Order: sequence, then C-alpha cells, then structure tokens
Amino acid sequence: METQQHPILQQIADRAMELVHAETVVVAIAESDGEIVHYAAALGKYAEAIRGKRGASATSGLCGTAFAGNNPVLVCQTQGDPRVRQDWAQSLGITTALAVPLYDAGELVGALMALNRRDRQAFDAAAEQVWADYAPEAASRVRDYLAAIA
Repeated sequence: METQQHPILQQIADRAMELVHAETVVVAIAESDGEIVHYAAALGKYAEAIRGKRGASATSGLCGTAFAGNNPVLVCQTQGDPRVRQDWAQSLGITTALAVPLYDAGELVGALMALNRRDRQAFDAAAEQVWADYAPEAASRVRDYLAAIA
C-alpha cells in the first residue's frame, strides 16, 4: 500500500499518469537551483522504490537530463541509453521512459517522469507532446505545493 503524499502532488501525478497511460509517474522537485532532484511524489508500480529519494541531478538519470537540457526527454528504449540510470532500468524492468522539466515564471521547479506504459508499448512523440502541453499547469501546481510547505 502506498504511503500518503501531499494532495497537490498526488493530483499532479494522477493527471500525468492518466495523460500518458504510464505504469509509474514521479513528480520530482528541483532543489538547490536544480543541483538536487527530490522525488517528492510517485504513483504506480515503482512508486515505493523511488518516492522520497534525493540525489545529485548530474547523476540522477532522466530527471537530471531534463533539468540540464530544459526540454522533454523521450527514451523509447532504455537499454544502453546514457540518459537513463542503467542500474535502475535493469533492476526495475524499465524499458521506456519520458521526462519533462517544469518551469514556472522562468524558474525550474521540477520535472515529471514516466516509467513504462501500462500497455507495454514505448512512449512516443505524441506522449511527449501531451506532457509538454501539460507541463505549464503542472509547474504552476508544483509552485503551489512549494508555497504550501514553506
């Protein structure tokens, strides 16, 4: 059973999961001007293994790549892709992934990350566009969360 998480982050994750039919969705918060990734919320199959963890964005894999590149990151096949932490992909069985950075008023506030689709198909450009379109709303909601916990 999944532990409780903040309602705002829960709503973001629920909507994000629905939009791309993901097996797992993570809402990551950018801390220390994006130097640290905090996996503040997660839903789905791998949620318990990911939720609550923090690490350097430079070695975090997909969210760190999204932070650094300022663009969505689509990984159709994770095996051997340097943008994805291969240790996590192999141990959790992640075969496809998607991340989008979240900016509010020009400031990086976090990222959304999806791991595997429920139908076992690869994420594609259509899923990437859906999340890119959702990113401004999600970023605004992350800002609401950050204000609520301040």
